[in-house]
Amino acid sequence: MVSAVMAIMRVQADIQDLRMSEWSGIKRAVQLCEALLPLYAALLVARYFNPDQFTIDFVESEMFQWAVWIMAGALGGILLLSAALLVFFMIYAPFYLASRVWYTLTGGRWVDRSEIRFYLLACSFLILLVLLALWDLHWAGVTFVILAGFTLHLWRWFA
Repeated sequence: MVSAVMAIMRVQADIQDLRMSEWSGIKRAVQLCEALLPLYAALLVARYFNPDQFTIDFVESEMFQWAVWIMAGALGGILLLSAALLVFFMIYAPFYLASRVWYTLTGGRWVDRSEIRFYLLACSFLILLVLLALWDLHWAGVTFVILAGFTLHLWRWFA
């Protein structure tokens, strides 16, 4: 009886270790994406301004070229997701801030300061990009790509 209970406890501990190792693997993948995404965004901007200098024809191995294309596609998808989240929060921020001003003035609900900082940052990004778009559309696009690359870091720093 005791040995059966010990065996069950050992199996549960092994399952817990497996779950923890899966989470640490996911955490490492997220950290890798956080490190590579700003670099990828900067490379996209550099390629936009200097298209002739960034080619993968310097290597003759087709396997390496496919690996580069796969990495570029994966990072491009992650950057696109980051840009979509950035657009959502930038559009939602003025509405959120307006509702929180109403709650603050009427004394209705408790307002979290970290949320206010987060949405103030998103609203300031929106204002910056609108002003840049009015000045020069190319610089607004470049700034948006760079912001999308650094979004994960910015949310963590300011939220």
